[in-house]
Amino acid sequence: MNSYNDYKNYNDYELLYLINEGSEMAFNIFFEKYEIYIIKIVKEYVKVYDSRFEDLVQEGRMALFTCMKNYNDNLNTSFFTYFTVTIRRRILKLLNTDYCNVIVLEESMPIYSSENRRIYGRMYFDDPEKIELFDECIIGNTSLAEYAKDKKIRYSIVYKRYRKIIEELKRILELN
Repeated sequence: MNSYNDYKNYNDYELLYLINEGSEMAFNIFFEKYEIYIIKIVKEYVKVYDSRFEDLVQEGRMALFTCMKNYNDNLNTSFFTYFTVTIRRRILKLLNTDYCNVIVLEESMPIYSSENRRIYGRMYFDDPEKIELFDECIIGNTSLAEYAKDKKIRYSIVYKRYRKIIEELKRILELN
């Protein structure tokens, strides 16, 4: 394996060109080059000892492979930026899906019925405003802007409440 410093000698675009030409060596260098970055990104979302860590690292590798195949120079963005956005979106989607599946399995009821959504909010919060915001925006997929408009509340206030709910949910998940 090459040391990380050796990767500085390789330009992403040169490696992508060589990969498209069929170079296995370029492919291996590219994966080694981004492995550290994938781990760094995953650590931002889950702890190393979390059971999902290795799965998310593997998803990061698959995201890298997908980005290598689909990257287009005409996007007016660097490969690094393209990959960063892709991996972050994929991790968030997987974590959100995983979280929703846990709730559904625990409660054994359809998550999207309006009657059941109220139950989920009450499982975690006592404050009626938090319950409503949780039910509408997190479980019900209403945008924060729509919620603020419907409730005639400034968006900044809704956003602050939303961030507090997210922080509380993170604490709850860390305890489990």
